[in-house]
Order: sequence, then C-alpha cells, then structure tokens
Amino acid sequence: VFLFNGVRQPLRVPALSSLARETQAGTQGAAFDLPLEAQGEAEDWDSEDGSTLRSASRREWPPARGVDPRGALHVEELHERALFRLKSWGVVPWDDEELDSMEEEPARGHGFLARLVLRLTRQVPRCIGAFAVYSSVSATADAVDAEEHHALIFLRLLDIVIALGALAGSFVMPRLLKHDLFRSTRNIVTGYDRQMKFTEAWKAGCIQRIFLAIGLWLVTSLLRFAAEWDMAYDGMPFSLRWSLFSFCTLVLASLSYCVEHLGWEIAMLIDAFSLHCVHSKKDLEGLTEDWNVLQALLRHGTCTCGAAITLLFAVASSGLVVVVLAPKQDGDARLHYLWALGIVTPIALTACSVLATCASVTEKCRRVPAVVNSMGFHFGMEDRFFFASHIQRSHTGFFVKEVLINGTVVLKM
Repeated sequence: VFLFNGVRQPLRVPALSSLARETQAGTQGAAFDLPLEAQGEAEDWDSEDGSTLRSASRREWPPARGVDPRGALHVEELHERALFRLKSWGVVPWDDEELDSMEEEPARGHGFLARLVLRLTRQVPRCIGAFAVYSSVSATADAVDAEEHHALIFLRLLDIVIALGALAGSFVMPRLLKHDLFRSTRNIVTGYDRQMKFTEAWKAGCIQRIFLAIGLWLVTSLLRFAAEWDMAYDGMPFSLRWSLFSFCTLVLASLSYCVEHLGWEIAMLIDAFSLHCVHSKKDLEGLTEDWNVLQALLRHGTCTCGAAITLLFAVASSGLVVVVLAPKQDGDARLHYLWALGIVTPIALTACSVLATCASVTEKCRRVPAVVNSMGFHFGMEDRFFFASHIQRSHTGFFVKEVLINGTVVLKM
C-alpha cells in the first residue's frame, strides 16, 4: 500500500527543506517523489547554493500557473522503480516486453527497496530490544517464584533468543537487499529462448522459497500462540507478547528467504556460464576472463550472505540448546519441552535448507570442469585441458567466513 498508494499523498511543508538538501546532494531530484504543488518555480530547483531550495518551503501553495516541474520526480517513475525492485525479488512477475528491454534500458533507482526498508524500520530495533528485555525479566521472575519446584519456563528463554536474532537480522537485512545478480545472470546467457527458460526457472524457484518462508512464519507463530494459550502467562499481555514474537519470527523468515534467493541466483549463474561456454564464439582468453569475472561475482555474493547464515545458525543452535536443557529440569519445565521443540524445529530445518542451498553452489562449481572437458570447442584439446584445469584449480564455491560449504558439511550438520 505504501509503495503504490502512499507516495501519492502530499508531503508536509517542514519536510521539504530536508528533501531539497538530499536532492541537491547528488540524487538530482530522483530519490523522492515531491507533489507538483511543492515544486515551486523553476529557478527554485536550479540554484547551486540551495538558498532558493530552502525558500521553497515558505511559498504559498498552489503556485502560479506556468510552473515548469523539472526538478521533481514523477509518480510514475517512482512506481516503476518500486516495481523493478519487487520483480527482481520474485514478488511481482515479469512481463515479456520488460525482459526484452531490460538489457537495453537498465532501471534506475538501485537500492530503492533497501532505502525504503531503512526508513520504515527505524523503530524495529527498539521494539525487538524491549521484547528481549521483557522476556528476560519475566523468565527471571518465574525462576525466582518457582524456586521450590526447580522449574524454569524455557519458552521465555526461547523468546530472548529469537528476539536477539531478529534484532541482529534487522541490521543484516539491508545489505542483502542491495544485490543485482539477476541482471548479471541474464547477460551471460545468450539467445532469447535460453533467457526465457532461465527466467521461468528463476520465477519457479522464487515462488517456492516464498511459500517456504511463509510456512516457517505461520508454523512458529501458531505454535507460540498455542503455548501462550495453554500456559496462561502473567505479566506482559498475551496479545502483545504473541504479536512481538510473530514479528521477530517474520524477520528471521525474511532473512532466510533473502539468503536462499541469493544462493539460487548464484547457482543459476553457474548454469548460465556452462551454457555460455557452449554457445559463445569467444576464444580461450575470452572464456578465461569471463570465468574470472564470475569468480568475483560469486565472492561478492557469498560475502554478502555470510553474516546472515551465521546469524541463522546461531539462533537455531541456541534454540536447540534451550530445548535440550528443558527435559533435565523438574516440575513444570517438562511440560514446556514439546512446545519449545515444536517452535525450534522449523527454525532449525530452515537453517539446514539455507545451508543446502549454499552447498548446491559449490557442487555446481565442481561440475563445471567436467562439463567444459566434455564439450567440443573450436580450439584444440590442449587449450581445453588448460581451461578445465584453470577452473578446477580456482577453488570456486560458496564460502562462509572463508569456510567452504559443500555436501559433506550439510551431511555432517
């Protein structure tokens, strides 16, 4: 609603000067959507020192006739930017005409969704931090009151773990939103039919991962609701506690979707390079240069996902520790074991799914030399062997904190 309808609402007059200063700082009037009534005269937006820009907030609305709205961004252009960011994340489907013209006219406004998230989530850390503090205080109070039963409500500790994980995830999320690997993948693939096949596979993968993230959020929220209803906690209101827990779980589910989305795009990038070797007419030096560029893209993508993957496994491991300690207590703590186990299990399975997606990238990189060696190129066998050996010795894969994630690591987890 904010992306498509909220921007049509006129801005307040006191906020106009700050928007004008940001426009003057290098955005050239393309970062915000000012109403036509607030644009003032044409010379107000052409000044170099910004004095006339600040004076525009003191003008009376509406302006006189004949105003030239050159400095403000149109509503349609802002909507196009928002649609591009949503389509690049698989939320809105692509049109065939947009896919054809995407290489010729790259969309401007890179990072719009990231800036939007930063503006809308300024109060998120405070809410999550307050939820963690309230949960810790409640858990301590319950432990003191139930000292004679030697019982501790471990669901309160689980609330603290998830709240702290969501607090850290709110800082990691904006970095994941600033990627542009989908355009790089389509530029590697040659041919309209092959580009459309990759686009269809990409959309199917996005839809599948969206449903998995939504399922994680619904299962954990419903189980937490059932636990609250069963045990009837005192202290914080029931609706407030459950709402904050659902919000924290939504942050973790969104974080897992972002990581799996990037891993899926990186895996598609490897497949695109394999087809590029078959259908491209480049020589050995050109293909080697393309592989080196691909390694740089992989390193950049995996470095972006490293902090998020570490955070997801930290939350899942801490939750499992809480579940393991619960049956060892006496009293009512044994009754809380099943509720805590039901809440932690979807989070742990999601973390393992993210790790499996990362391992698929490494396994695809290992198969590239065999694919190259089995193809017939226009250059000789010695050059082909050299190219396959160069790819094999590059040790390309999905690295998290300089640790290679492969199928063996997933099986051990």
